[in-house]
Amino acid sequence: MQFKKFTAGNQAYGTGEKPEITQESNVNFHDPKLGEVLNSQNAEEREPLLRVILFLATCHTIIIDE
Repeated sequence: MQFKKFTAGNQAYGTGEKPEITQESNVNFHDPKLGEVLNSQNAEEREPLLRVILFLATCHTIIIDE
């Protein structure tokens, strides 16, 4: 299984394209807007993203939802 996409709030992240930089073997994630939202002053967009990143960092359980 590879990490390619995720959703935070109402926003989906991950383009499905192969990243240009080398990543971990089970990570295939690319989305330029991720950095834009993280650096944004718009708390409505940024807070759900920060929560998901924190949750992924502390709990690696993944539930696949088709």
